Amino acid sequence: MNSSIELLTGFGLNLIIVIIIVRFIYYPRQRDKNYVFTFFAFNTVIFFVIGLLTDSNISIGVGFGLFGIFSILRYRTDPMPIREMTYLFTLIALPVLNSLLLKSAAYGEFAVVNLATVALLLVLERGWGFRYEVRKTIIYERIDL
Repeated sequence: MNSSIELLTGFGLNLIIVIIIVRFIYYPRQRDKNYVFTFFAFNTVIFFVIGLLTDSNISIGVGFGLFGIFSILRYRTDPMPIREMTYLFTLIALPVLNSLLLKSAAYGEFAVVNLATVALLLVLERGWGFRYEVRKTIIYERIDL
């Protein structure tokens, strides 16, 4: 029972970080709801897979293998914009780190990793002195029209 409470507490902390990243950093800038489901779903599933693997006799290497499999899915699906792919990889890596850090009771490291990630994403999304250009590729099927 105690491990279930720890797992759910860890999930709650991880979910708070994901909500901050997706709702308050990604979404206000992009206004694209298409990837929000993917970000939350991948993050949640990976957190629980890694969390449950650390409780069993299965090696954590299997967890990193699953991380690799989920990462490779990018090459088997429709093209995804670079920014969304970066968020996806971030939201795939964070639950792996969070689950491992919380299981080893490394709360200081957990806080540093998550705060540094959130701060970096926030600074980069705010522009950090760069201006991003938006472009759209248009392909005409019948140029004579």
